[in-house]
Amino acid sequence: MSMEKQREKTRKKLTSEGVDRLRDLPDDLLYYILSFLDTKYAVLTSALSKRWRFFWTSVPDLNFDRESFDKLTSFKNFVLTVLQRRQRDSKIRRFRLTSRNNVDRSFMNQVIDYALSHNTDHLFLLDPGCQCLSHPLVTSKRFYLSESFGVTALTTLHLEHCYFSDGSERTGCFDISAICPNLINLCLIHCAFGMFEVLKISGPQLVNLTLEYVCGNKLEISAPKLTFFKFIPYYSHLSVTHLPSLEHANVDIYRPYAYPRKIEVCYPNFFKLMQGIHNAQFITLNPEIIEVRLDILFNYLLIHLFALLFARFFH
Repeated sequence: MSMEKQREKTRKKLTSEGVDRLRDLPDDLLYYILSFLDTKYAVLTSALSKRWRFFWTSVPDLNFDRESFDKLTSFKNFVLTVLQRRQRDSKIRRFRLTSRNNVDRSFMNQVIDYALSHNTDHLFLLDPGCQCLSHPLVTSKRFYLSESFGVTALTTLHLEHCYFSDGSERTGCFDISAICPNLINLCLIHCAFGMFEVLKISGPQLVNLTLEYVCGNKLEISAPKLTFFKFIPYYSHLSVTHLPSLEHANVDIYRPYAYPRKIEVCYPNFFKLMQGIHNAQFITLNPEIIEVRLDILFNYLLIHLFALLFARFFH
């Protein structure tokens, strides 16, 4: 027997033994293993054996990454094909779609509608062209979010480069917790809600909250169970009213180059923010705040000290 044939025989034997070992593993463990893979590669496991042929159709964790495809059309076709061929009664635990390229509104409509209709627990969307989140779905690259449309099963929501709108002119208050009342983890990065006077976050179950460069008029936060709060402001007025369970707050003041040493220009309500998170066990500040505004902080403390003394002696 030639050396090449011997190698091929050995390879097939090892492959067969490897598949046999995997075949004995329970479904939950296999689902867990596949959850770390891009869905593109999870689908490729269908070639391993008969058991694996349709196993991917019930995997509860979906991860679609545009970077895994050479062409945008191939990426879109793959995503829609996977969604069409999945088992209809299969629950989605995590749905993640990442695209650095703008995708059309029809595609995003189908994807998000599918994720929400299957009671997705964790939803992660990154698409700079979909300035958006909404229902009934999209108009001119915006996915309108209506308070009449609830996603009660969602516990984790991560949005980047999204634009909040109800499809009309500027309105009053919008409460994201009215849409997703059971959110535990909420992350908004580079999102805008300029069409609303106030964006309110009042989730009764909210535990972790991250807001980075959220652009708008006013933010109101009231979350009784919140334990972690990360905030990088971008010209938004923040009102913190009720965070009794807060353990760790991380504040990083963004300063544009036009005002290299004026934090109050970037965020004039800094001390109001500090008052709102004063009961946190740990507060992390970026070094620039401490370095540049230490003089203001000292003066602020002196003012409050004199106010306390005045109240004690004259009342």
